[in-house]
Amino acid sequence: MALFQNTTFRNETVDLDGNEFHGCDIQDCLLIYRGGELPVLVNCVIAQCDFAFDESARNTIAFFRAFYRGGFQPVIDEIFHSIRTRGTPPSVETIH
Repeated sequence: MALFQNTTFRNETVDLDGNEFHGCDIQDCLLIYRGGELPVLVNCVIAQCDFAFDESARNTIAFFRAFYRGGFQPVIDEIFHSIRTRGTPPSVETIH
């Protein structure tokens, strides 16, 4: 999508999907991820921003919430543990 280099974002909505941010200063913004291509953020400063999830990303969050509340807390805890320790949650390729 778009490449942003040494760009300053202030008090605006920033779409993350598929975009690259290098050396950007992002403050007081709403960062939106919709579940598309992962963004690339290199040497950026992100301060006092809110994150929002929409479309497929929102569906994934809703799925995690439903699983967690439905008695599958250990499954969700393991997903977040794997993110913290290995950097990548389990996928179909890593499970089989």
